[in-house]
Amino acid sequence: MIIRQAQETDLDSIKNIWRISFGDSDEFIEFHFSHANDLSHTFLVEIDGFIAAMVSVLPAELSLDKEHTVGYIYAAATLPEFRGRGIMGRLLSYCESYAVKGGYTALALVPSSTSLFDFYAAHGYEKVFYHNKINMKFGKPINTLESANIKRCQIEEYVRARNNFKGRYAFLKLDEFYDELSLMELEISGYQTYDINNNAYAIIKADSQAIKIHELICEHGKERNIIEQLISHFNIGKVIYRAAVDVDLGGNLDSTPFAMMKWLKPRSDSNLVWYTNNLLD
Repeated sequence: MIIRQAQETDLDSIKNIWRISFGDSDEFIEFHFSHANDLSHTFLVEIDGFIAAMVSVLPAELSLDKEHTVGYIYAAATLPEFRGRGIMGRLLSYCESYAVKGGYTALALVPSSTSLFDFYAAHGYEKVFYHNKINMKFGKPINTLESANIKRCQIEEYVRARNNFKGRYAFLKLDEFYDELSLMELEISGYQTYDINNNAYAIIKADSQAIKIHELICEHGKERNIIEQLISHFNIGKVIYRAAVDVDLGGNLDSTPFAMMKWLKPRSDSNLVWYTNNLLD
């Protein structure tokens, strides 16, 4: 078994592992790699000349007590016929050594399914990022509110708004390239970026059934007011919202783990709410 850096000639094998492991469409995969074609952060496991597993370690920044450089474990996958042999565990150990040499403070990741939390925990990762899953019906759309100025905004504008959104959260952010690429990939899935009254921003997918809020950026405590304005604008009364853990709109809250982290240096002592960029998944 050989662990090595990916090369351009490995791209077809990487796409194949991605397609089998994550179930994305060929359209999505081709779009992703037409932009993310720098494989210098991607590592492969090769067995008898065959690519069996892959992972990328993307540079990221964690805003906590200060800015920490961390590695974001991305697209970790093993072909089904090679699973159960400890291959991913060895690849994670390789990534850890790579991160230590690079001076990273920690490694972070988002498990692709809840069943993988135990697997990563066994390799030293802890649950540190949580979200409140909010699923609410607001009855009839609210039409008595003061008219809101809700409009589409450019991805670059949205990224700038989020970059100012660090004050009360421990915030994990990819570099500018992957940040914008994540937003473009969400557009393929029907999500769009919105400016709300020039002081709030959201990533939204609205259909006949619900307004799905992937991320909402606004002043703390104003979330319900913003949501009511969205209900009025889209004329849809059901909202599905994955919110930070200190957002409470009433009703039952389902606080669930979202991402994990393994510290490679002493962990910082911070009172910030653990919250991560929703675009990481």
